[in-house]
Amino acid sequence: MEITSSVIYSTFYLGLLSISFALYLITSLMDPGYVQDEDKSCNLTYSYHGDEENSIGGDVTCQSPQDTVSHRNCENEENNQQQATQNKPSNCVTARRCGFCRTIQPIRAKHCADCKRCIRRWDHHCPWVANCIGERNHRFFWAFLLTESALIIWTIRIICLLSCHTVLIFSGKTTWEFVSHSRITYLKHFEEDYNPFDEGVLNNMFNFLCRCQVRDWGAVLYKSTQNTHVNAE
Repeated sequence: MEITSSVIYSTFYLGLLSISFALYLITSLMDPGYVQDEDKSCNLTYSYHGDEENSIGGDVTCQSPQDTVSHRNCENEENNQQQATQNKPSNCVTARRCGFCRTIQPIRAKHCADCKRCIRRWDHHCPWVANCIGERNHRFFWAFLLTESALIIWTIRIICLLSCHTVLIFSGKTTWEFVSHSRITYLKHFEEDYNPFDEGVLNNMFNFLCRCQVRDWGAVLYKSTQNTHVNAE
């Protein structure tokens, strides 16, 4: 049962790590939603009707240079209509041309100074993935953050466990001896705060990290007991 549990924990952790790495690569390498350049010659206008519950319609007009005269006439008529209804809210949103790359920007698009491109539904440029977060890769970025949060929680638990064991190594104790001091036959005769195997922080660290041979802990216990009796006398 213990082997099965350890395999499950290891598999789950490695699975989270693999998914996180895959999501990182997808977010970093995929197209975040670059605005294409084929609409540079168009002047787009998105219009909606205010009397239809302010719903945006599908009217998109693309005006070429050949329609300049008609376009001017339309502008005059629109100006007259705007003057007649100047107290009413505007019912026309015109997509503007980017001042950097000269691309017509759709609604919610923004130019990224780092990528030198306009991004659809631009959220931000993330330096950690070296890519913009936009309409196409935002969901993968969110999933990446979710898996990273799970890994961070797991890592915090590991750091807490590491800290506990570091303190035990400094004092020359094991977890069992720390928890069950009063129930261990070779320790229950000593005070709770006394450890007969404590040889000082530096010696404890050296013995733990550098000593490869198995030690005779009975001899260490006997030596510590003799020193205790000598000090008591």
